[in-house]
Amino acid sequence: MSFLKTQESLLEVLGKQLIYRNGFPTRPIHDSLLDNAMETYPAFIGLGLADYDGKALVVSSNFDLEHLPNLMELAQTRVSYMEARDSDKLHTGPTYTINTLDSQALAIPVRKAIYLDDSNKAVAVMTAGVRLDKSSLFKDYNRTNQTQIIEIIRKDRYPLFTTDKSTLYTQPIEQHYYSELMKKLHGSSAVSTFNFVDPSSASSRQVVALYNSYLDYWFVSKLDKQIIQETFYHRMMLSIALFTCFGFLNSPNQSPTLKRKRKMSW
Repeated sequence: MSFLKTQESLLEVLGKQLIYRNGFPTRPIHDSLLDNAMETYPAFIGLGLADYDGKALVVSSNFDLEHLPNLMELAQTRVSYMEARDSDKLHTGPTYTINTLDSQALAIPVRKAIYLDDSNKAVAVMTAGVRLDKSSLFKDYNRTNQTQIIEIIRKDRYPLFTTDKSTLYTQPIEQHYYSELMKKLHGSSAVSTFNFVDPSSASSRQVVALYNSYLDYWFVSKLDKQIIQETFYHRMMLSIALFTCFGFLNSPNQSPTLKRKRKMSW
């Protein structure tokens, strides 16, 4: 949460500074301010300012000025861009894959509408690509099969992030799973708990979900119920064993020899 709030503040500051420095150029330009920001924050893979209609205005130098798409004209960015430009909150688009020198990495587009002091309508949108494995919120999680799965689910049913390597970011989560999240959303508690059978593994999991209304995300932990039961069983058996030993050592029916030995040991 703090990571995303930091990105929101940074994008807002960058967007306003770019407008004050450059106005609204008729053709896209580069600005060293964005390159400096990328050097300071390695999680950024690209930064740019677009006008309300999606046309690029100012971008970091790793973008080719001759091949900049209009974000309102691309099918994969149109919906999330419209949501961002008409909101005063931080918005993220669908998680996508980028190719690096030796592997692939996950990234998300992060967008913040820019309002000037005298406007009640956004004049531009500051947008950034954030590489997940280099951001403080995600880099400590490895995408491996674990007994506990950590997820961030967007309101549109798509995963923003998950530690389950079998999950496809291009597909929405199961309708039943989403329905359970939505059902608990209307409850009185901020944290909800329910059981869910994972269709990919047929395993039963205990789901603990926290909904953040500002970001429209669910922060989710899914734990294999078999592990919960085994942990409970082992702890229960240990408690019984300790209780039995304690009861035996304090039993009035102990032999005199054992009592003398205990007395001498003190």
